Amino acid sequence: AFKGLHKVGLYSLIVLALALVAMELAFLAIGKAILKPIQTLAHTATEISGGDLSRRVRVNSNDEIGELGRDFNPMTERLVEANTGLERKVEERTAELEQSNADLAQFAYVASHDLKEPLRMVTSYVQLLERRLGKDLDTESKEFMGFAVDGAMRMRGLIDDLLAYSRVGTKRKPFENVEVEKIVGAALMNLKVAIDESEAQVDVGEMPELMADASQLTQLFQN
Repeated sequence: AFKGLHKVGLYSLIVLALALVAMELAFLAIGKAILKPIQTLAHTATEISGGDLSRRVRVNSNDEIGELGRDFNPMTERLVEANTGLERKVEERTAELEQSNADLAQFAYVASHDLKEPLRMVTSYVQLLERRLGKDLDTESKEFMGFAVDGAMRMRGLIDDLLAYSRVGTKRKPFENVEVEKIVGAALMNLKVAIDESEAQVDVGEMPELMADASQLTQLFQN
């Protein structure tokens, strides 16, 4: 009886081992047929989202996974086309902006020249009248003429400042280490007449050192 049971147990172990082997093979087949394609699809999607738009999914089956892969590739192609179109539009807009900036800079230069000429004439003629009629003018008339000359000079200064501002983006120089305290000092020196006339007091605290364009930084503080 024990001998018969031993054979039955041996056969049962063999059957169990064969069943385990079959299950392992089945799992491998399932992994190859389902899990691996899904992992490949996910890996490809990750690489595409990272910027590699040349990646494509290789479709080797006609099941649902294969159909998903076939739908995935055209989607990637459309993404490539959209990206290419976007880059082209960005290049076109950049070229348009560069041309527009160049046109605006040219316009600012021409307009500043054209505007300063009549102001110069107004200033000259008012000063000429003041010299010719100086003895015959009363205090109020002289004050009015002074206002006219001062207004023309201020307008001329505004035009110069606008012209300088329009050139800020085009006059590019490599940044260098500058002492801001000296930059502020230069700006105050340029404005010395205006400061004296207005009896202003400018207090400057401790200033740092910066990597900057010294001339543009001077214009910044001065304006």
